[in-house]
Amino acid sequence: MGMTSATGGLLTALGLIVVLAGLDLLSALFAKEWSVHKSWWLLAAGLLCTIVIYVVFALGLKVVEMSTLAFGWIIVVESGIVIAERVRYGQSLPVGKWFAIAGLMILQGYLLLGPSSADASTSTGPSWSMVKTLAPPEAGSAAAIEAASDASHSMPIVGPLPDSHAAHAPASRAC
Repeated sequence: MGMTSATGGLLTALGLIVVLAGLDLLSALFAKEWSVHKSWWLLAAGLLCTIVIYVVFALGLKVVEMSTLAFGWIIVVESGIVIAERVRYGQSLPVGKWFAIAGLMILQGYLLLGPSSADASTSTGPSWSMVKTLAPPEAGSAAAIEAASDASHSMPIVGPLPDSHAAHAPASRAC
């Protein structure tokens, strides 16, 4: 029984989200424990977790869009931190804050799973179109033409103006 590329992409995205959130939660717990116990190994472990988060995030961006990965990671790590504070540190929240947390989670879930601007008019359910396909489109295909068209409409990165354009730039006022 084979897995479709959409299912594989979804599982990859979910796996990366869980790994990133787990590492982030572990890093937060090391930081909290270091703030109390001042042990050098807690600080080192937290720093190591942060470095691993960066590497996993960078590698994950090869297969999952940044917004999908970041929003999913945030939702899971927020939940983990609230649970860890309650279980490990005995932190209790008033009912109103629990409702606020639930509302935020629902809104963040919509940002993650809701329709994207490209498919908003035709979508009837969650969209995982932000999971990248691993195979490039074939030359001459509609997808390749669309990708080339999208690339030509992107905004260029603008650096400092060359000296020849300095005369046309507005003068800055000294304060």
